Amino acid sequence: MKKQLLKTKLLLIGGSLTHICLINKLSKWELERLKIILITPFPFYYYLEMAAGYLEGVFTEEKVAIDLAKVCQRKGVHFIAAQSIRIDAKGRGVTLDDGRRIEFDILSLNLEPFGC
Repeated sequence: MKKQLLKTKLLLIGGSLTHICLINKLSKWELERLKIILITPFPFYYYLEMAAGYLEGVFTEEKVAIDLAKVCQRKGVHFIAAQSIRIDAKGRGVTLDDGRRIEFDILSLNLEPFGC
């Protein structure tokens, strides 16, 4: 009988490049031991460094945008398209704009200066 491990809940707030890189770098072993949730109201991350090239027509939107839901799905990460409105650090929970409360063991905040 396979022993069921209690997964540590890692909550990532913000669809930033740092969080995308973290999700992509995690090994299968790490992913099996973590329940990872990414919360962001934005469905895509846009490479700001490529914005000028996009506006000039050098790059297509597909080249400058990362579909966050697809990245999460590929790696087994839960994606929630919502805005976090309150963090209860002591109670280890985050309230979303739709009223849901998401609990966490570990919280990472990485917010871009723009709505990406």
